[in-house]
Amino acid sequence: KRSQAAATPPPPPVAPQPTADDLSLNTPTSDPRIPYAPSETPTPASSGSGSARTAGGRRTTVARAAADLQAELSELAARHPDATIEITWKVVE
Repeated sequence: KRSQAAATPPPPPVAPQPTADDLSLNTPTSDPRIPYAPSETPTPASSGSGSARTAGGRRTTVARAAADLQAELSELAARHPDATIEITWKVVE
């Protein structure tokens, strides 16, 4: 009798890494809006100070925009703890 080596099963297929085209643009956070509150509008004395920024067509402070972004990222991390994300930031004057 000839001995036969046990057949080694092929490795399981590896799922491809998601690309930008795999990202849904129809979710509530696909186009996040920064809430507007009248108290965030700069007063005439503070206009031109550089502390307010336009976001989503409304004015807000850098601190408020950063806090909103942190809250959104924390929520994303809670929902998808192992997700890999890429953030692109661009300053517009």
